Amino acid sequence: MGIKATITQATPNRPPTLSKGDIDPVILWEWFIKCETYLRHKGTMDADMVKMIAYGIVSVRAIHWPATKGSVLASMDWDEYKSQMCTLFLASDWEHMM
Repeated sequence: MGIKATITQATPNRPPTLSKGDIDPVILWEWFIKCETYLRHKGTMDADMVKMIAYGIVSVRAIHWPATKGSVLASMDWDEYKSQMCTLFLASDWEHMM
């Protein structure tokens, strides 16, 4: 395992950024919470939630997904986005790692 990804967010009304590094279940959970906090502050409706945060990922591995699948992401709802993030970036047995 390499360097762990981190999340930065200057204030709750600014979008969070997910750094490059390994994404584990705790980091991904923190990403979701910070994104939801930001989106609540912005008053963003569910249809726009994914579009508002998908590009706040700096990780080369993770940014490839929104960079190549932007139209797919634009049509996802928040729960679908979270599910896809878990599928794409966590080990298949991630629930047992919490």
